[in-house]
Amino acid sequence: MKYKWLQKIVLTLLFLALVPALSAQDEAPILAISLFPRSVPEFTVETYIEAVDLGLDLGITGAALTYSWSDLEPESGQIDVSEPADNLTYLNSRANLVYEFGIQPLNTTDKETPDDLMDLPFDDPIMIARFEAFLNQLLPLFDERIRYFSIGNEVDVYLGNHPEEWSAFTTFYSAAANYARERAPWLQIGVTVTYGGIQAFPEEVAALNAVSDVLIVTYYPLGEGFSAENSALPETDFPAMAAYSEEFVRAAPVVLQEVGYPSGEINHSSESEQAEFVHHVFEAWSNNRDRIPFLNYFILHDFNEQLCHAFEAYYGLTDERFFSFLCTLGLLRADGTPKESLSVFAEEAAQFMAETP
Repeated sequence: MKYKWLQKIVLTLLFLALVPALSAQDEAPILAISLFPRSVPEFTVETYIEAVDLGLDLGITGAALTYSWSDLEPESGQIDVSEPADNLTYLNSRANLVYEFGIQPLNTTDKETPDDLMDLPFDDPIMIARFEAFLNQLLPLFDERIRYFSIGNEVDVYLGNHPEEWSAFTTFYSAAANYARERAPWLQIGVTVTYGGIQAFPEEVAALNAVSDVLIVTYYPLGEGFSAENSALPETDFPAMAAYSEEFVRAAPVVLQEVGYPSGEINHSSESEQAEFVHHVFEAWSNNRDRIPFLNYFILHDFNEQLCHAFEAYYGLTDERFFSFLCTLGLLRADGTPKESLSVFAEEAAQFMAETP
């Protein structure tokens, strides 16, 4: 799912002092939440800080940050990485977190390269060289707190719609992953796919991940028409992801970049079903903690209606069930009112972390 921080946050947070760097956390499983804040009646810096406070109170030990390549380099050579730099500075001032960091040359349905590269295939040497030049500006921001690095988001959706581009993007990703690994050897690198993509394109996803250190997955158990499927599915789907990696991706660890479930009635769900899903997520994670080192729950607060409409426009899909899916993923409503899932999340997270060595 497309998700990026609003630039107003970082501009206002520039006054924050850089605190001394903290050492990376050990190899205990990392829990994160996408910290989208309360945005009704309006989004403010204060509501963002409240969201970070709440996430820390819930026990998060990590964060997932994603940006499209085109946002950080809209035109050739116009590279500006100040937004991720400022976000990392602020979050590092609050806690010692472990990060999954994503750059999106593909983002679900769209190609997200700089405008002047839109007509080039991904395996064109110019495309690859330009991404390497971009990485030369981005990677100096990283230290060992950034443990996982994703190149491309839910790429199977775009490539499923453009099957002739699987090979070209695989070449691009392989070159980019090797280049990033040479300059930041501690990074565990992957390319984000959906769980449905693993099921639909198992061989293509395996070939794409031939150079990956981790299998990075987004997980929303949905059926036809964005209907929520059985809330207990994580109990079978998490071990299935691990088994797929065992067979096809050199037993790479599974990083869950996004895990979410709507509460909308039109999606054949409810707040109670969403709370049940949260319970099963932690139960499944506990049973597979050795294979799933990082899990980011999506999302803290519901998106507001304006943002959901913007996502509809981005994805080119206007449908009341899709709108409800987008707008009911939060543990809290957009106005900050908690759902049943919030207290379940708090209880399950505390128990999970208590059981972590």
